[in-house]
Amino acid sequence: MVNRIGIFHVIAFACLAFFFGCKKEPTQTVNPGFIKEFVFDDSAVSGSFIWQTSQNELLIVGTKGASPMILKTDAMGNLLSHQSASGKYYSFLNVTKLSDGTFFCSSSDHFFDMDGSANLQWAVDSSVLNYYFQGSQVVMNGGNYLMGLSEGYFSANQTLNVIFRYDKNHVLLSSDSFVDPAKTGKTLSIWALELRQDGEYNVFGSKYANPSWNWDDPLRIYIGKTASKVLNIHVLDSGLTRYSDHITNYINTADSGFLINASRYDYKSANSYILIIKLDKDLNFQSEHTYSYNTLSTTGYGISPCRDGGYLISGGYNTSLANTNSNPYVLRIDKKGNKLWDKVISMPGSSWFNSGIELQDGSLMFTGSTSSYGKGVSRKSAFLVKLDANGNL
Repeated sequence: MVNRIGIFHVIAFACLAFFFGCKKEPTQTVNPGFIKEFVFDDSAVSGSFIWQTSQNELLIVGTKGASPMILKTDAMGNLLSHQSASGKYYSFLNVTKLSDGTFFCSSSDHFFDMDGSANLQWAVDSSVLNYYFQGSQVVMNGGNYLMGLSEGYFSANQTLNVIFRYDKNHVLLSSDSFVDPAKTGKTLSIWALELRQDGEYNVFGSKYANPSWNWDDPLRIYIGKTASKVLNIHVLDSGLTRYSDHITNYINTADSGFLINASRYDYKSANSYILIIKLDKDLNFQSEHTYSYNTLSTTGYGISPCRDGGYLISGGYNTSLANTNSNPYVLRIDKKGNKLWDKVISMPGSSWFNSGIELQDGSLMFTGSTSSYGKGVSRKSAFLVKLDANGNL
């Protein structure tokens, strides 16, 4: 499963971290309604991804400033330990938790892995690969690494996409590259990858609808199978120029298919909506659903499976037409994409959920970033919110 946070909250940094260590322990504030906040006195912080361990503890990977941060709490969010980087910068796009307890991460121009204490184990950056990229990663069977990169300045009307495969000892096994052979729009990025059993790759990304590179052109989601060349590519096109669709992340479904979490921007209303697309195991389109809350923009940053076969989508809801503040937003859908319920958590300031999971007791836990309490650098702190199975505080 690949997870990704919203691009609108990612800041690209291009420095490599060489020295890791602990900084000051965050102060912890317990607020009514099962909301727990983590504040640093020297950096803005955010919770990006969350997991529950077999010991019912919670692992939260996020950022302190723009550096990696790992928090460990008990099942109720009480702080057990904290580790963070020192002095260098990463900005997460994806994090995959490996079976050995380490984390394989991608940032705007780095791939790196770190242990559970935030110690750097291995890193590759764009200066080594000779590409300016924005990509994603998955972990193949046997612990090998799969990296997808997109070079936006390859040519006047094309983006070069590169796939690197490393073994578990970080030895390069292969690299493949491709461009869109149809030239029906400039490929923006590889957003997600996985290795197929036949040795080819499934590729998920976004591209402009028109051949020119124009930020005002609508985006379209593309899917395809590729080895060294694109074998087939299919653009999921709404057919309407008023819509721009952008992939955020995807997860594998129980039937070996795929569920794409995306955002649809409506140029007419100037609002964004959550777009969920279901594909079968052969990448054939099955269905799509859009979700909104009232009449303002809603964005889904994280998606995770639930034990009943449905899915949990976490994100933010803009609280004004000016889109200056947001509240945390939760959407629960069944396995067919039907909305079961959605909730907005009313908070002052601006807050959003980046990631959410269903806990072993059936309750729901979310992490994200908030300025609601006016604490932390830039008034930004990480927080946890625990809801019951129906989304109630």
